[in-house]
Amino acid sequence: MSDPRIRTLKIKTGVVKRLAKEKITYEKEVTQQRERIQKLKEQDKDGYDIKKQEEVLQESLMMVPDCQRRLVKAFEELKNILDTEQDLKEVGDYIEAKKVLHEAEAELPKEGDILQMFDRIRIRQEDERAIEQFLQETESQVSIKSKQKDPFKIAAIKSALMSVTKLNKQLEIVCAELEDINLSEIQWQEKVSACNAVKHEICEILKTVKDTDFLNKVKNDLKKRKKKRKRERRRREEWKKEKSMKEERRARLHAEADLWIRKEQAVIEREKQEENLRKDADMILSDVRNKRNDVRKYLGITQELQNLRNVKMTIARARGEKLSSATDEAFKHAIAKLTEQWTTLDCEYAVEEQELKLMLKTDNEKRIEKQTKNLFADWENVLFGINILTAEQSHKDLDSFILIRTAWDRFINSENDATTIPIGWIVPEKPSSAAWQKCLNKETS
Repeated sequence: MSDPRIRTLKIKTGVVKRLAKEKITYEKEVTQQRERIQKLKEQDKDGYDIKKQEEVLQESLMMVPDCQRRLVKAFEELKNILDTEQDLKEVGDYIEAKKVLHEAEAELPKEGDILQMFDRIRIRQEDERAIEQFLQETESQVSIKSKQKDPFKIAAIKSALMSVTKLNKQLEIVCAELEDINLSEIQWQEKVSACNAVKHEICEILKTVKDTDFLNKVKNDLKKRKKKRKRERRRREEWKKEKSMKEERRARLHAEADLWIRKEQAVIEREKQEENLRKDADMILSDVRNKRNDVRKYLGITQELQNLRNVKMTIARARGEKLSSATDEAFKHAIAKLTEQWTTLDCEYAVEEQELKLMLKTDNEKRIEKQTKNLFADWENVLFGINILTAEQSHKDLDSFILIRTAWDRFINSENDATTIPIGWIVPEKPSSAAWQKCLNKETS
């Protein structure tokens, strides 16, 4: 296992090396930024750009002292480790650490820089303490007036009335007991004292209740509470109504979206079916053409066989050989039968091929017509907006409806200052009505 002291030495060496490189990088950035600012000033650039570059320079300048402070701390720690671990002098990591320490020594701040850095830190701490003291004095001088809330008069009057009701019941019980003539003098005095105590307590409670100002405040509070509850009840009803309307609208929109999705899916499925039918028709047409080619090939072979038979018969007759007429008739009959069969198949295949061609041609024409119609519809939507009914247009998009009507109404004005319809707008070739005839210029009509 490696020595933990060597591992600590390597870590501290890496920290010192990294901080020294970091300090050099920050100093280079400061120098480059100063040169950049000087160049901008010489070129008379915008003051805003120069200000931004100066802010970047200030940030870089703030990073240099912090990096110096961390470098000094890491340098001292590495130096203490080297002084205490003298027995590792012969180890390569120890020698490397001494080398790094020697190189980093040149990057340490000078004595004046250290004093300046500590003065800056001290001044900053004093400024922070002065600001905190100023804020504390300001808060102590500003008097915060806390509005004391009046006691809840409705609850107080409610509690008082409930207490009076309970005491009144107790008083009724005591009075009922005083009606008993068999009570002794002592018991009578005790009951009377209890009755007086209850009466005194009731009077003390009702003192506040009988106050006119207090009662007026309670009445006002009751009116406010009643209005508040009515307002809250109305708000709850409005909120429920609005929520119900939102849910209905959401359900309606969902239903419209689902219907639109189903329509689009039906269109896609129909197009897929048409495409599959077209592919099947192409495959069948290709198969029919191949069969017709086979039929023509077999008819050609039959004709070649007949020609070959004729040549052989001619050669045999030239040699003086006698040929059987029955054989010749059988051959001609077989050839004629095969020719008739292949010819019939060729006619059937030709009819089927024509039907398939006609079907594919009609389908292609419909597809091209549909594509053209969709293209024209897209152009119409781009030029004139979505084509919806007039009764629904004002309900769905009133602003668009007014805009389109205004754009068209400019050209059907009966006054002489109306302009002509722009070039490129689709208009009837001939006047479709007397009202349209008035809108056309005499030169163009």
